[in-house]
Amino acid sequence: MKLIFANVSHGFVYAHDLEKHESMVFKKFSIPGYADYFKNQKPDILCLSEALIDNKKGDSLFVNEVSKATGLKNVKILRSEDSWLYVGKHYGMAVLSRYPIEEYETFKLPNPNFETIRPNGDHWVLHDKYAQYLRLNINGQDLNLFTLHYFPVHHFKKSIQSKEMKPYRKALSEYFTSKGFDTPTVIVGDFNDKGAKLKDVFPELFEGNILKEAIEVETTICDGTDQLDHILYTHKLIKLKTAKTEKFLSDHYALISEFELP
Repeated sequence: MKLIFANVSHGFVYAHDLEKHESMVFKKFSIPGYADYFKNQKPDILCLSEALIDNKKGDSLFVNEVSKATGLKNVKILRSEDSWLYVGKHYGMAVLSRYPIEEYETFKLPNPNFETIRPNGDHWVLHDKYAQYLRLNINGQDLNLFTLHYFPVHHFKKSIQSKEMKPYRKALSEYFTSKGFDTPTVIVGDFNDKGAKLKDVFPELFEGNILKEAIEVETTICDGTDQLDHILYTHKLIKLKTAKTEKFLSDHYALISEFELP
């Protein structure tokens, strides 16, 4: 079972400008470019963050084209908020699977509602974020799959590991455990844990030695030094065969892993 998690930057191609990376410079928009990349990777499960969505109903030409290219016909899309890269569009998360989806639900993450005034005078309010849950049938074996995009609290001069964030970390951790870790489970997402390791940021996720990181690297963002993107799995129930990161079109790296289920 080959699984990929990728933050796809609303379909834009990152410019890799070392002098301007903090201003998020992109050189073009390319649905075909992303579709071809994932087609060549041949994943069985593809989890996307910051996927471009066309309207509030959740229609997505971007996801549809990736689905056609990869042959992953079981699709669930979640619209999160208005796009800040493509004016008039939206963005969110999507899961594309070769395997049947037996159960699906979404979970609104408890929001600390931070606010801040940016250096240019803009007033920022922390937007709502969500998680997706899917129960997949992998050749007769159930797999619990979660995908999320966590709050970028560093933009609000906050840290996820702070005491004030503890109730929000706990709520997310309890949502994961509510599905039962006696079933093989994979959790993927952009955790936005800027400046710290995930184990330090979310100690609740690693209690009891149930979850393990599939990939631990110096960074998963271009021209940066932070691993924001993660794949966690129940290591006593799933065998990790291979795992790597790969620079592709986005300002984030793709996380690519292969698992073997009992």
